[in-house]
Order: sequence, then structure tokens, then C-alpha cells
Amino acid sequence: MKNILVRVFKTKNKTNISYELIFFVMLFFFFSSTPATFAATSSPTPATNISSNTSSDGSFKYILLESLPGFFQAGNEMTDFPGLILAIYKFGIWTIGISGLFMLTIGGIMYIGSAGNTSTAGTAKGIITDALIGVFAAMAAYLILYVINPDLIKLNINFIPVNIGVGTNTTSTYGGTTGTGNPTPVSGSCSSDSMLTAIKNASQGKLDACLTFAMLNTESGCSANAQSAAGACGIAQIMPATAGVSCDKLKSDVNFSITKGVSLLASALSSGKTRGKISGTGDAFNQAAKDLYASYNGGVGCLDASNDCNSSMKNGYGYNYVKWDCPINAAGYKETVTATARFLSSYNTCKSNQAIQNKLN
Repeated sequence: MKNILVRVFKTKNKTNISYELIFFVMLFFFFSSTPATFAATSSPTPATNISSNTSSDGSFKYILLESLPGFFQAGNEMTDFPGLILAIYKFGIWTIGISGLFMLTIGGIMYIGSAGNTSTAGTAKGIITDALIGVFAAMAAYLILYVINPDLIKLNINFIPVNIGVGTNTTSTYGGTTGTGNPTPVSGSCSSDSMLTAIKNASQGKLDACLTFAMLNTESGCSANAQSAAGACGIAQIMPATAGVSCDKLKSDVNFSITKGVSLLASALSSGKTRGKISGTGDAFNQAAKDLYASYNGGVGCLDASNDCNSSMKNGYGYNYVKWDCPINAAGYKETVTATARFLSSYNTCKSNQAIQNKLN
């Protein structure tokens, strides 16, 4: 036994070994005892065996998957999340004490079995010293915090109820991935001086301002708090995942949402997938404008070649069909077809309305 312990701990880095052993023992007990903590704070899946994350009164609840020795048993339904955090903290303190005792025991056995071997005795003394330092450091940290302010060692977690939903926001059926577009060519909010100024600034050097105007009018009627059933948010009806920000950000920061919408339209235009010509006139422009908005409403993939309509088939503008306007098996883009027509109507109204033009130019 003595020879085995000497071979394990006889090293110039004995301090590192003792500290690392304490550290990894703590990690092992912590992670093996608290998987339910992480499962409870994430979306429930069949693997977590959590039937519900909220009780009927709205409080948080979950089922522990593993026991926390000395505190909770596996299978217990937890409603006191702060209590569980406090138990984990206390268990961590216990683990430090147990690990320190473990290392003291090893050091003591080595010292007793050294039988006059100064090298082994020195190693044993080093292990004992390191273990005492580790335990003392843990106790000292607690004591120092207590002396500075006793409240620092108290765990006080309060959950503030937050209602997640539309609330006072405008429920939009216009935009998003399933919207049919605003049937009104010009909504009142879109023609306000402040809105037209924002549209002008965001579009400058990137897009025809009336394209931006038509997009916002069609998507939300220029309602900053709009949120579709599909989860698209804000005045430009952008999915939070697409924008890389929260729904609240898209609703509260109108200029950001408009700029992001313009960027998405410009990207679709630069993709080279649109038919016709955005700088053209007549059918060429109408086709390009509809494709531009279709890619915004239904995704750039809707401009891919259709597998149902062959190359000999032409649409009303004389172009080959793509996925979104192919009349065969068109159920998937039914809303997009309706929305693009309304987008074009809103664009034409913007161009013909002299009061709007005076403010955009």
C-alpha cells in the first residue's frame, strides 16, 4: 500500500495533484447530482421526464432526475428553485470538507508508512499541508464575506412573474410567413411625417423608398407592435431568429426594424433570382417587384425553379414560373400570391401619391 501511494504522489507537482483531485471530486459530485437543475430551466423534452414546467397557478415546477444527498430525493416534484440552489451550495461546502478529509487521510497513511524515509515523509507532509490550505481557504472565504456583509452569504432569489404574449400589442394577420398582406394600399400610420422620414433614411442609397413603404404597409400597416401568429415581430414583420434579436427589440426599435427589412429586401434583389428588372417598366418591373416581395414574404427559396410548371409554361407577365407563382400545387404559397399583389398595389399608390412623394424625395 505504501509503495503504491508513493508512486502516485511522488512528483515535483504534488501541490497541483492534491488541488486537482479536490477540484475534480467536487465537479464529479456537483454534475452527477444536479442534472435536473439544467433540465428544469430548459425546454422540456421526453428525455427529461418533465410533464410540465409550470403549475396551474403559474409557479415553476419540475421533477428531480437525481438525488441530492442529504437534501432531496430523485423523483421529488420541486417548486422551490431557490431552495435547490441553496442545497447545491451547501453540498459544495460539504464536498470541500470531505475532499480535504480524504487528502488528509492519504497524507496521514503515507506519513505513518514512511518508516523513516524522508522523501516519502516530505511528500506526505506536503499533501497534508495542501489539504489544510484548501479547507482553510474555503472557510476563510465564507468568513471574509460574512465579516464584510452577512447578506453576501445569504441566497435570496425572487422570481418576478412575466406575462408572455401579445398583451396590448397589435395582432397582425398581414405579414410573417403566412400573411396575405395588408389590403389597404396606404395605412394612416405609413403616411405620417415621422414614418416617411424613417423610410426615406433607411432606403437611401439601397432601395426605392416606395419599395420600403410598400413592404412595411403590406407587412404590418406600419404598426410597430405588430406580431403575427407565426411569430414575426415589429413593423417589418421579421422573425427574431432571422434578425438575431428579440421580438421586443424588433417592436421597440422601429428604425432598427425598418433598416433590417430594407437589408433583407436588398439581399433578395442582389441574389439575382428575381425575374424582370427592378429598374425597368411595365411587366418587367411588375415581375421583379413581385419576386422581390415574394422572397421577403415566403423566403428566397420561393424564387427557385418550379418542379411542377415546366419551361414551356409562362405566367401573365410572360416569364417562366417559379415555386411561388406556379399554379400547380400552389397551396404552399397561396398567401404569398395574395400578398405580392397587395405589395404591388401599395407601391403604385406610393408612387402616384404626390404628398407621399414630396416627403420621400
